[in-house]
Amino acid sequence: MAQKPKSYVLTKKIAKHGHQAIIVIPKFLQQDLKPQTVVEIKLTVVKEAIKELQLSEIEKIFPTLSRHLKITILALCVNTKVNGGYAITYPDAYKNYVFNAKNEHFGAVGERQFRVYLDTLEMLGCFDFQWRSAPNRRGRVRIAIPKFDYISFLSRFITE
Repeated sequence: MAQKPKSYVLTKKIAKHGHQAIIVIPKFLQQDLKPQTVVEIKLTVVKEAIKELQLSEIEKIFPTLSRHLKITILALCVNTKVNGGYAITYPDAYKNYVFNAKNEHFGAVGERQFRVYLDTLEMLGCFDFQWRSAPNRRGRVRIAIPKFDYISFLSRFITE
């Protein structure tokens, strides 16, 4: 009498191993799924975890921030969209910040305080900052790279 094959339904997050995307098999299945065992795998994408997770993290943080930090994040996101993945913090994003903050009753802060806001956003894990050679300028510029889906984030606040 033929034995019916064992069947399992797993909902797994795709992991990364080097440059490869992998699925980790749970320990309780090690007896049934030893090396050289042939299995049939049917994949259904339940959700895109990274974008949803990243957007939800910034959505948790954003309402708790001061008005200046909110305007700073939006200025960096707009500049990131213009540059295609990164924002030049000074003078580009700073000018965008000043333009948006001038209509507020408190006005814009100076360059030094703006750098403190950038450091705060780095500590909160919202942006990575790097120094790069300046395009069409002398010296180096500090660029900001968002750690979240900035296009989806911007679409909630800015209509073009």
